[in-house]
Amino acid sequence: MTFCAQDGALHHVRVQSHYCELDCPLACSCNQPGKNYRQEYRLIEYQVQAKADHMFDPSMPFSDVEIAPHAYDKEKAKSILENARWVDTDGDGIREKDGVRLAGEIVYRKGGAIVDDIALALSAQLNEIGMAIKVRGMEMTAYFAELRKRGFAIAFSTTYGIAYDPYTSITNMNPDAQMRDEVLVQALLSVKNGGELIRSLNAAVDEEEIRKKYDLILNHIHDQAIFVLISYTKEVAVYNRNKIGGYAFHSYPEYCDVRGIRLK
Repeated sequence: MTFCAQDGALHHVRVQSHYCELDCPLACSCNQPGKNYRQEYRLIEYQVQAKADHMFDPSMPFSDVEIAPHAYDKEKAKSILENARWVDTDGDGIREKDGVRLAGEIVYRKGGAIVDDIALALSAQLNEIGMAIKVRGMEMTAYFAELRKRGFAIAFSTTYGIAYDPYTSITNMNPDAQMRDEVLVQALLSVKNGGELIRSLNAAVDEEEIRKKYDLILNHIHDQAIFVLISYTKEVAVYNRNKIGGYAFHSYPEYCDVRGIRLK
């Protein structure tokens, strides 16, 4: 028997704005997970992940922003690339422009459950529209060192989840911070005075002011397709139902609370 509880951490990828020489929203729309791949992810993840259309689960504080989820359209994605002069000229299935193949890597921190499978599924989807994307799993220190170089094409990452989100992820979007998350910081790089926006948000005490700033940030992330959202993670409890009658998750799902175990 398996029970799940929402952990709230978000699997997402960041496509660098310089990649493909496309505007960021267009580059991201080329690998927005579509319906078939949503199903594939659920299969890969043993149905213990939740579809993500928002940066943060709307049940989290200040996160219930009204948006229209991005749709995936394979033919439109191909058209965008072709209009940018990325064309398969030699029939090998991979697009080129000015003698350069449309190729790159998805870099990610390995060791997380099912992350390898998600990266491979993304790679396969991108290959369908003529992009040769390999996957490269890395140890934690090597992964963060690679992000600091900012030379990656696509980075797979995960937010902090309960009980840290949305506050920790939003704070780490500060482009002026010396110690920063090199993926999340991409959110506000194009926003004038983005660092001041985060600092004023963290100093705010009026809930209406806080909500307005969250709306501004989260709508910007969505409208510009800064991140491609994949799924929300969940914590899982697996037990022998012949001996255990159930388990009640702690309010902090990662915490294994023996008081939540109900014996038969």
